[in-house]
Amino acid sequence: MSMVIANNMPALNALNTLGRNTKDLSKALKQAASGQKINSAGDDASGYAISERMRAQLRGLSQCNANTKTGHSMLNIASKAIDEQVSIFQKVNIVTLKASDDTYTDVDRATLQKELDQLLDQSESIAQETTYNGKYLLNQRVISRKEFYFDPDIPYRPNKNAEPVIAQAAGANFTVPRGNYVAIATDGSGNPTNIWDANITGGADYTSLPTVGDYVWDKGTVPV
Repeated sequence: MSMVIANNMPALNALNTLGRNTKDLSKALKQAASGQKINSAGDDASGYAISERMRAQLRGLSQCNANTKTGHSMLNIASKAIDEQVSIFQKVNIVTLKASDDTYTDVDRATLQKELDQLLDQSESIAQETTYNGKYLLNQRVISRKEFYFDPDIPYRPNKNAEPVIAQAAGANFTVPRGNYVAIATDGSGNPTNIWDANITGGADYTSLPTVGDYVWDKGTVPV
């Protein structure tokens, strides 16, 4: 007896239709959820490429807008600082004119001078300390030399060879050195060859090792 495979074509057609409807429903729900007609290349290949290019442009414009707002905030801080300095110098002008009045005694003028010094100190403080995200806004001075101070003991790092070194300066507090230590190179006579003497105007070569705590300059930079 031969075997016959029976196919239920109506059921297969119904299953195929159900699959298409499920796919269309999923696509419709995705569009409804995202609020966008094109969510993948399968929706519209050319349209998807165009929309992605436009989205990239929009993201770029959005970042430019954020950068503009940041720059605007920075300029606002600089503007306020300058306005404050203008106000200070207006007061300086008033104090100066007041001091020129012959009705004031030398004691009065000394008092006015103290007020004037305070105003100028305040202006200098604004110029030196006005920053935005660590960036100085009113003082763009560039230091052309790197200052070090001599410390042959290296108290904060091991010095197995006990070699003379210079450490990057940390202001007037020599007990808290900053930065890396640099070995002092010397010539055949033992004179340092890679540092300047900072105690001499314009810098000068050392003829012997410096004293502990002396400021020196890295000879790779230009003394100022």
